[in-house]
Amino acid sequence: MSKSLILNDKNILNLDTQFYVNGKWVEHVRYNFSNCKGMLCQGVFLLHKRKGAKIIVLDYWLNSAEETTLPSGRIVKGYSKRFVMGHYNKTDFKVKHIEEKIAALRKNYGNPNNLTWDQDINEGEQLKKRTRFTDQLVALQDYTVCQVIESFYINKCPKINKPSESLNKSTLGDNTRYLIGYHDRTKALRYSADANNNGLIKFTDASGIESIEELFKKFPSNGLNKYGEGISIYDGLLGQKNIKELTEFDLRNYLNTVAPATGTRRQIKECLSYIWNHALNKSMLGQTPPNNPVANIKIERPTVSAYTKYDTAEFTKPEQSRIYDACKKLRNEFVFQTQVILLMLFTGRRRETLLKLTWNDVSFFKEVHVMDNGKKVTSYGRITIPKHVNKTKKSDKILLTENVYKVVKDLQDQRSVMGWAVYSDWMFPSTRIPDKHLLTVDNMANEEEDRIKDVRTLFNSIKVMAELTGPAAMKMFRNTYENTVNRNRHAASTWDVISVTGRTDTTSSEKSYLNKSFTPTVVELSASVDEEFNNIINIRKIS
Repeated sequence: MSKSLILNDKNILNLDTQFYVNGKWVEHVRYNFSNCKGMLCQGVFLLHKRKGAKIIVLDYWLNSAEETTLPSGRIVKGYSKRFVMGHYNKTDFKVKHIEEKIAALRKNYGNPNNLTWDQDINEGEQLKKRTRFTDQLVALQDYTVCQVIESFYINKCPKINKPSESLNKSTLGDNTRYLIGYHDRTKALRYSADANNNGLIKFTDASGIESIEELFKKFPSNGLNKYGEGISIYDGLLGQKNIKELTEFDLRNYLNTVAPATGTRRQIKECLSYIWNHALNKSMLGQTPPNNPVANIKIERPTVSAYTKYDTAEFTKPEQSRIYDACKKLRNEFVFQTQVILLMLFTGRRRETLLKLTWNDVSFFKEVHVMDNGKKVTSYGRITIPKHVNKTKKSDKILLTENVYKVVKDLQDQRSVMGWAVYSDWMFPSTRIPDKHLLTVDNMANEEEDRIKDVRTLFNSIKVMAELTGPAAMKMFRNTYENTVNRNRHAASTWDVISVTGRTDTTSSEKSYLNKSFTPTVVELSASVDEEFNNIINIRKIS
């Protein structure tokens, strides 16, 4: 099935293809570009696959001494060929890239006098790949750490254990600081994530940069700190070393020189592991790769850290009450952030997980549960936490008890009040959306960077307003909630506790249980905890 389309980004991005035609499903629909006839891009078309892929293809006429009989019976010299140019995407293969590629192909293989082709494009491109691979083999001995780092970013920062996937957004940002620095080079970058939590690197509009290659060309390796070392691995003496010649001594010396803090040394070691394994996976270490110099470096955790006091600490009931009151008072100043704090209080889930939720993860429905003792408990729906946003990489569910429902409903109401928020699927959208992305042609309000990332500023205000004079860290919300659940568990099983708290450090049978529906005992336990919170938030400060 073929349709006609004008070649531009807006048309391709907004394709609304119907794959159900004449009573049956088709696997793809072809779009011919009407504005390419008689132009350099003649023969280029788009295949829109039912599964979503948009493939740019070139049908071309290859001149040849061989005679071909056309379906019409006419005998011509040459024959039709097909070349797959690539998958359309709005970052690195959109219309301008298609036009650049077709121009390059015309220059290399096309007939200069007409729109036919003198050389087979497929054979020519395969030869270029083989030549490029040969050149790489010749240059194997010359890869510096800097060159490996560049390759690592050009190849979208693959994971060590799953090279087909990219580092997640958080790890990508952390590693970038140590690999390529804190200065103007990284000021040009911003980080986001795809639907599977693979990290993506984009560039600020102000930088004028459009590719990683351009980034390193504009900001080459340079800059030494007071120790005579680089402000990043890429900028220092370590970056200039041949990767095959790196020794354990080199790395230990670097770590001890630039990273006195244990946590920093551990992160830099992780960066070096990624770089070494990338070089290994890309055959940059030769036919007989040396042993990994990073492998034997052990960085011991300090016996006592500044955060140890928070490991088991929890908020007292009066403190929880004051935190609740502070959130209510700060609600108008921190429209969405206060609701994050309240959800942490009432569900015990991590803030990083909650901040990644969308309204597609929320289901509202009133349900009356009858307990074994005849008691009735009402719930108001659930939040399903997708596995790709959860730290545990397991899906999770939160029952909308009364208090949780009130928070979520408040969020929903606020969404309508603010107006612009209804155009974003994020439960906790950034208030900068109206200024930057909401009013764009493509409505980018659901971009990953357009959600709230942190609530530390709010929590610092809460600590003062709620008079939290003892240990106070956001991880304590999880400790507090889990302890509250365990105090109320009574006859509830371990499985029930796991379902309510979202923990997954269990046996395989328990992990399977997490995917099941809420049982009466789970509902009863959730309601019991919610009732305790009702008592807590009504505690008043004794004057």
